[in-house]
Amino acid sequence: MVLSKLFSLSNLEVLDLRFNNLSGGFPANIQLPSINFFDISGNGFNGNHPILSESPNLTTYNASFNLLYGGINTSMCNTSPRIQSMDLSMNMLSGEFPSGFGNCSSLQHLCVGSNKVSGELPDDLFTLTSLKQLFIQDNNITGILGDRTGPLPPSLSMLPSIRFLSLRNNSLNGPISLNFTSMGGLNSLDLGSNQFTGPIPDGISNCVGLKTLNLARNGLHGEIPESFKRLQSLSYLSLSNNSLTSISSALAVLQQCKNLSSLVSP
Repeated sequence: MVLSKLFSLSNLEVLDLRFNNLSGGFPANIQLPSINFFDISGNGFNGNHPILSESPNLTTYNASFNLLYGGINTSMCNTSPRIQSMDLSMNMLSGEFPSGFGNCSSLQHLCVGSNKVSGELPDDLFTLTSLKQLFIQDNNITGILGDRTGPLPPSLSMLPSIRFLSLRNNSLNGPISLNFTSMGGLNSLDLGSNQFTGPIPDGISNCVGLKTLNLARNGLHGEIPESFKRLQSLSYLSLSNNSLTSISSALAVLQQCKNLSSLVSP
């Protein structure tokens, strides 16, 4: 296999194989001690996703758009402390969502969307203070967002850098209890197609830079908070397929969102 020869290049810093017609599997552990950029996306690779076991300089890891299966392995967070971007989306990965990403202290972008990952989200995922983008949409994630000791997981107050958060099309339930006060820089929030219940949180209005908000296809009830008039950057809002009431008052609030250009109404 030609790829196996590449993995013996101890001075290799950049490996970019994206969008070729490559296939096959990978060795159990790949040792590329100098690698900082690893991208095999857009191919037909199968088997477990490759593990770079001794790559302390790694900053970018992209194995998306392949045919990879098996569980997600977070061991690279221990051996690659500088990793900033990890993308495993659009594969066939399964099993429970693992703990361990909390050890990727420099992580800014994490995408595992469009797989078959199940289970609950571990608390350590929400301790990543540098995380800007988190995409876990189109999986089988269950439970509520955080621990079971109260309505507001304390760990969620540790996402001050988050800009894009997508958990669409999972099986998350309970109230939407994110600590929006500590997520003031949020630009996009997609919680559509889950099983969330309760009212729309008034705290969303603390995210004054929010541009897109999708809460459609849940079990939300009540009225749209009057505080939504503070969302002057909001351009897209979807609230369809819930049990919201008082459409007239909702329109009175939303007409004050001057940049709103797309509204999918209740």
